[in-house]
Amino acid sequence: MQKNRFTLFGVLIGFALLGASCGSAPVVIETQAEFSGLIREIQPNPIEGFQGWITVESPSSEGAATYKVTINDETNIFKLNSGRHEFMNFGTLEVNQQVVLWFTLLNLDAIPVEAVAEQVVILP
Repeated sequence: MQKNRFTLFGVLIGFALLGASCGSAPVVIETQAEFSGLIREIQPNPIEGFQGWITVESPSSEGAATYKVTINDETNIFKLNSGRHEFMNFGTLEVNQQVVLWFTLLNLDAIPVEAVAEQVVILP
């Protein structure tokens, strides 16, 4: 009986460690997006922690608004497919894709506007 308890305890500890080492699933932000537009340029970045930049342009009544958006390792990228958000990576992004964006940092004084993305959703 004692041996069975130790075995069960060991299995439970193993599952706990396995769960702790696996990150939690990304959570989709459901609030209204802060910006939307077409990807006009993609610049991968080999620096650890930063995946790269995308330039996104959105036409407006006052002319085109352009944002240079940093995509880092904390940025969640999803593709909207049949109403479901599928988790993607930086390599999925393509020029002329329609995207909606949420930001963690935003510098409206820069030209173009500079931002760090919290979430990118690629629209169908």
